Amino acid sequence: MRLVKFVALGVALVAGLALSVALVAGGVARAQYPPPGGNVTVTPSDPTPDVGDTVTLTIAVVDEDGNPVANQACVAQGTSQPGTGSSVVNPNVQTDASGNATVQVNVGDTAGAVTVTVTCGELSGSAVLSVGQAPAPPETGTAGTLAESGRPNWQLLLIAGLAALAVGGAGAAWLRVRVSR
Repeated sequence: MRLVKFVALGVALVAGLALSVALVAGGVARAQYPPPGGNVTVTPSDPTPDVGDTVTLTIAVVDEDGNPVANQACVAQGTSQPGTGSSVVNPNVQTDASGNATVQVNVGDTAGAVTVTVTCGELSGSAVLSVGQAPAPPETGTAGTLAESGRPNWQLLLIAGLAALAVGGAGAAWLRVRVSR
């Protein structure tokens, strides 16, 4: 009988540990070597244009040390719009000696947020134009869940892992008390 209880204690501890490891390691690790360095900044000439306006986007590309990147090919693309009328004029550009380039965006004929993303090599940046309305709040990101973002929420995984260890430990303590009686 004692052997059965000892085995049950071991199974409870291993199950708690396995669950916590599975929860913490459940995310997918991705890395790129060498990691892309630098930044792309996209600044609109008018962040709140009227319907039908054309806006100039200034693109600034810097390397990981903050130095301008000259002769970098960039592509601007509308990634969201409220209607179907917005467009990027001549979306393929190259940075000058100061690491800057410009593109023109026709904002279209529908009020709402128009987002333009500029990709320069492996880096990208975006600008949101609030067409015919008040400025859009700055994008600050969201916590999201693993399913929404494709990345694990490490705080929740850590809490779940610790909870699994606590449950396994409590079960082990209970079995130990039962075995010693």
